[in-house]
Amino acid sequence: MFDTVNVDGTVVIGEGEMDEAPMLYIGERVGTGKSVQVDIAVDPLEGTNLVAKGLTG
Repeated sequence: MFDTVNVDGTVVIGEGEMDEAPMLYIGERVGTGKSVQVDIAVDPLEGTNLVAKGLTG
């Protein structure tokens, strides 16, 4: 999805280092590369199943 966003982005806070994270690793380039340079900060969500079901906890 990020490959279609019109930015030249670099993940600066991600899910981990390149060899430890399947995607959105620190240093990963995202976007089309054809617009403004931006830093991307990703904070992985804990409890994704709870959130998807609208539950608390």
